[in-house]
Amino acid sequence: MAESIKKQKAPESASKGRANQASINQESINKKFALQPAPPHLIAIVAPTASGKSALALRLARALDAEIFSIDSLSIYKHIDIASAKPTKAELASAHHYGIDVLLPDEHCSAGVFCALFEEAMKQCQKPFLLVVGGSGFYLDCLINGLSPMPNIAQDALGAINARIDSMPDAYAFLESIDADSARAIKPSDTYRIRKLLEIFFATQMPPSAYFRQNPTAPIIQKIDIYSIITPREELIERINARSREMVDSGLIDEARFLLEKYGRDIQPFKAIGLKEALAYIDMEHETSGEKGREKSPKNSGEMSGEKNREMDREKSDKMSREELATLISIHTRQLAKRQATFIRAKFASAQNLALDKIEEKILQDMEKYR
Repeated sequence: MAESIKKQKAPESASKGRANQASINQESINKKFALQPAPPHLIAIVAPTASGKSALALRLARALDAEIFSIDSLSIYKHIDIASAKPTKAELASAHHYGIDVLLPDEHCSAGVFCALFEEAMKQCQKPFLLVVGGSGFYLDCLINGLSPMPNIAQDALGAINARIDSMPDAYAFLESIDADSARAIKPSDTYRIRKLLEIFFATQMPPSAYFRQNPTAPIIQKIDIYSIITPREELIERINARSREMVDSGLIDEARFLLEKYGRDIQPFKAIGLKEALAYIDMEHETSGEKGREKSPKNSGEMSGEKNREMDREKSDKMSREELATLISIHTRQLAKRQATFIRAKFASAQNLALDKIEEKILQDMEKYR
């Protein structure tokens, strides 16, 4: 009788085991898909410098529960806060930012760096929206259209190639001789791109333009809503002038002096507007300081009075030099803003163009369908 009962219960036990295993498998499937949330919806804000992009992005980040990916070629650097008009520590803490304070000032920034950072940001972002914001429209264009893959070059081979390039009396002329199309696309002073193009040539034995035709770009961003801030010309000029004065008053020269002393004058950031003018100011300051060192000490009250007047004149001259520095930065920034506006119109024809006081409401309305 006991054996009969055991035989009857055996199938029931096996059935429960199969049910438990099925439940475990389903839980594993659920966990697997739970760890793969939908990627964030992408929103790009483009506009010339000083248009109010950063402040708008911070407001949108709060309203949409979004994170921010910065495509600014100076904010990516540590120790460059004033020249980059980088968000404050409090602002950075209010919304998670990618692409800020990533590189040291003596490291090179490129489109490839931003593409790699963006791909990592897409993996990390847990919010429903990711705002792509910054003055470097070129980097956004690279994210949308992608970059051609660079050839794999072994480290020892790369060292030999760079030694060969360094030995050339005129690397640009050599590039022109082997690939006129690539040479026409860059300036003779663009030593970084000249080197990269010659690395491709020596690694592949192909003209870089032919290499890029064989290795076309692949888009990194598949879908993105682009919005452009439209600012009246006079208003933008006022904003640029105010920012330039604020940079100088906030310690731009000291920031440039720190970079010069710690990293030298050949770093990439010193080619950027604001820092390159500040570097020229520091050079002028050193020349003036050398002249001051040759002055004699006054011997009597008349000479002391004359020395005081000269000191006042120097202070006045120094003050005017700072004003001229701010003016020079403003002029160069206005020229940059004009180029940026032209690039945005040419590259982002699908962008929705709105005034600053209208664009926030429009973006929030458009994003309702993704919430």
